[in-house]
Amino acid sequence: MIYKLFYIKLDLIPLKHQILNNLFYMKKSIVSLSIAFIFFTMATTGLLLYIKKKAHFIEMSHTIFGLLFVLMASFHIYNNWKSIKAYGVEKQKRSLSKEVIYIFLTFAVVITLSLSGVLEPIAEFGRIFVKPKKPSDPSINFVEKSTQQDVDGTIVMMLIQKDEKSKDATLGVAVIDSMGMVVENLFMADSIQEGSPPNLMLTTKVATAAPFTLRFIATGKEKSDTLTESINSLAPGFFQSIDTKSNGFKRVYLEVGK
Repeated sequence: MIYKLFYIKLDLIPLKHQILNNLFYMKKSIVSLSIAFIFFTMATTGLLLYIKKKAHFIEMSHTIFGLLFVLMASFHIYNNWKSIKAYGVEKQKRSLSKEVIYIFLTFAVVITLSLSGVLEPIAEFGRIFVKPKKPSDPSINFVEKSTQQDVDGTIVMMLIQKDEKSKDATLGVAVIDSMGMVVENLFMADSIQEGSPPNLMLTTKVATAAPFTLRFIATGKEKSDTLTESINSLAPGFFQSIDTKSNGFKRVYLEVGK
């Protein structure tokens, strides 16, 4: 009885190998055609990535076909293992073939040069195909200030933006008379301030009846820029865009509260 079981077990061994072969074996034609198709697809997406065309669907396609390539290459190695083994080992000397040594040394040199950054110019050469991006506008910082809230007058909102040349200047706003004398000082920058002075969003009250003249001053380290504008109305909802005349100011708006 024991001998019969032993022989039955021996008979099952070839059957087991046959089942495994059927599971892992795939027709060479299917494997070869699949690898060729995957190669052309990965070559196309790889070149697009090389010239920095990094759209999401390109990156996703390159990744998916890369995984498929690993799968089909595994079938290819399995189907051709005897040939690959013959290429890699010299039967007479029973040692690694020269081809294997050359390939190993080549890959070792390429990996070393890549990690050391020597090949980075080649890897980044594709950037010459990328159109230069237009410089984005720098962020514009405004600070909100409220003044003269205890004064009996008309609420006025102002937006004052400096130009690039006057970005380090401090701002001041005043109502002046016909002689240029200050009637109301609506805003004066703090004497102690860290960093570059921001642009200004000012809410204030004006006690002077219209018409009157506003004077805006941007005081820098080397020079001061002055802008004056006549305000002819303080009617509720009145809006006025003040011509900056490119003298230290980029935008100045005034609006009367409703």
